[in-house]
Amino acid sequence: MRNRYQDVINGMKQESKLNYRYKLVSFAYAHGIKAAAREFNTYPKVVRAWVKRHKAEGVRGLEDRSRRPHRSPLKCSEAFEKKIVKLRTK
Repeated sequence: MRNRYQDVINGMKQESKLNYRYKLVSFAYAHGIKAAAREFNTYPKVVRAWVKRHKAEGVRGLEDRSRRPHRSPLKCSEAFEKKIVKLRTK
């Protein structure tokens, strides 16, 4: 039984991930999305996402991105936060 794509990627360092993803994208360009998905034991949607990022950004697009949100709508204002800190230190 072959390992799933996510299981393979999780155990790799960043440089190895780039090489693996580059192989995946290259295979997809040569043989197609579905064939690459079968070869790398993942879903076509995953392959399409990496191909799309590679086309848009080149090799840099194959790097991991932060999953941290760009903004936090429920975050308190800075003035309110300072008041809380002041009350806690008393």
